[in-house]
Amino acid sequence: MTTVSNPRRPGKRLLAALAVIVLILIALAINTKVKFLFDLSSPDKTVWPTSQPTPPHHDVDPASLYGKPVPEVEALLGMTDAKSTIPLATPTLIAIPTDKPIDGRAENTLAVTAICITQFPSPLPTGYRVPIYFGVTPAEDFTGPVAAAATSDGKPYRTALEQATGCVPAVTDPAVYN
Repeated sequence: MTTVSNPRRPGKRLLAALAVIVLILIALAINTKVKFLFDLSSPDKTVWPTSQPTPPHHDVDPASLYGKPVPEVEALLGMTDAKSTIPLATPTLIAIPTDKPIDGRAENTLAVTAICITQFPSPLPTGYRVPIYFGVTPAEDFTGPVAAAATSDGKPYRTALEQATGCVPAVTDPAVYN
């Protein structure tokens, strides 16, 4: 009697070949689907997924606005022409430093000494206006120690404004559409 040590099993080879073919077909299907979704040479020339284009804008550093009159600061923040990337409420004016009275003064005679834009929810509810506070002083007083304190690294006027209003500042600076 002869014993065959390695009998031929065509069923296993056929199954292995079929498995390889199925894997190749799956890989091709995935590659084709991904290529179709992201390839600009596809028939409709679109890229998926898409999002709305972001209009050109620029960031505004609030510290660069210190010493400027209130109407100019509102314009630079995009408040007067609705170009701000976030809807800002009408600013609340607070005398900072507090020993400089501002009652009855026209806004164009007041210089900004501090700005605090409050934290806001994301996404913003419809119609929501983000509260903003301006520390202000009479423009003629924005000299010497007042100007130095407003622009110093320690930002004592910003801290005073936050304490006076309870404003918790937003993490990002505002941006304005060009």
